[in-house]
Amino acid sequence: MAKAFKALLVKTVLVWFYISTVQGGARILSRDKILELKKQLKSLNKPAVKTIKTENGDIFDCVDIQKQPALDHPLLKNHIVQTKPTFSQTEKATISSSKTRVVIGLPGGGCPEGTVPIKRVLMEDLIRAHSVVGLQKKEFLNQSSREVPYPSNHLSAHIATRPGHFYGANAVINIWEPQVLINPQDSSAQIRLINSAQGPVNVIEAGWIVNPAFFNDSRVRLFGFWTADGNEKTGCFNNLCQGFVQSHRWIPLGSQFLAHSTYGGKQTEAKFSIKLDLIKNWWLFLNDWAIGYWPLNIFTQMGSADTIMWGGVAYNPNSAASMPEMGSGHWPSEGRRKACYMRNLHVLTPDYNLQDAPTDVHIHIDQPSCYSLADHGNRGPWRRHFYLGGPGGQCASEG
Repeated sequence: MAKAFKALLVKTVLVWFYISTVQGGARILSRDKILELKKQLKSLNKPAVKTIKTENGDIFDCVDIQKQPALDHPLLKNHIVQTKPTFSQTEKATISSSKTRVVIGLPGGGCPEGTVPIKRVLMEDLIRAHSVVGLQKKEFLNQSSREVPYPSNHLSAHIATRPGHFYGANAVINIWEPQVLINPQDSSAQIRLINSAQGPVNVIEAGWIVNPAFFNDSRVRLFGFWTADGNEKTGCFNNLCQGFVQSHRWIPLGSQFLAHSTYGGKQTEAKFSIKLDLIKNWWLFLNDWAIGYWPLNIFTQMGSADTIMWGGVAYNPNSAASMPEMGSGHWPSEGRRKACYMRNLHVLTPDYNLQDAPTDVHIHIDQPSCYSLADHGNRGPWRRHFYLGGPGGQCASEG
């Protein structure tokens, strides 16, 4: 009886996925792939000491920090979890976060000591994720990260450093909730660290995102992403595969920002940082909070980043459909309280010196009819800053 039920469940999922992917434009997965995802699902959902359900229906399991899913990565078998980043006192002073207030985190103080929150993964989460990621695998293949920084169907408005050696970057990012009406579109504002000097492209990203395909809603959330081979066989968003090691007890990846900016009204912002510590793990910070890290040994060449990008990205797998909003959904020329900004941009040098991001940058705008970017250089209390975004819609052809 149980076996019959499981077989029926798999068939139901396959039928559901066929219908939903044909409608959404994603690729269809085979039965073998579905069975593979079932195996992956079991490895991602660990026994919980406590379960937390948020008001919006998210379920987070509090799992032993030393038994979290990331440690099942084949390159992390003997990995000892860091509970906090390692920096010297001098380095800590230069890496101090902003006092920006942001409303985020699990209710009730999060998970007990010795455990960390991991968002429970459902079969449909993996199906949606693998479907969308499959469309993006041409993203980095045989492409220069500076010449073609994002794949087709991703439109970006960003600035990028000239080639160099960087141990990290940060920015205070204005938080909005752009309209993303069609699944599997998404829209984000992010920091991206790249090493493409030799071999496959290695990438780490973090910021905020609205992504109905991954989260099944249109709320703005904290996200992280990594790949060690241009998204060919490795990498994923958040905890949808083994890799990112969670350390914070009440701010997991995938957390919803409970407040966001309103047009002409109250503004919400947060400081996002990605930094390589002395043990050579890439740490993600949100303001003063160390969220977790990507261990260096899951990458093929990420001893430093050779390029850093800051900006917005909008994704639509169907080139004939309207693109989603980016940033606030309004043009950068509208300025403060109306357009999305990134301010106080910094880079971390190999000697752990935090410097203003350079003004000699490459500015990239894929579709000026849909999105734009206004670089304001280095001036005033915001120092290095710019505005980005746009309404999306039907973008005019560049040709």
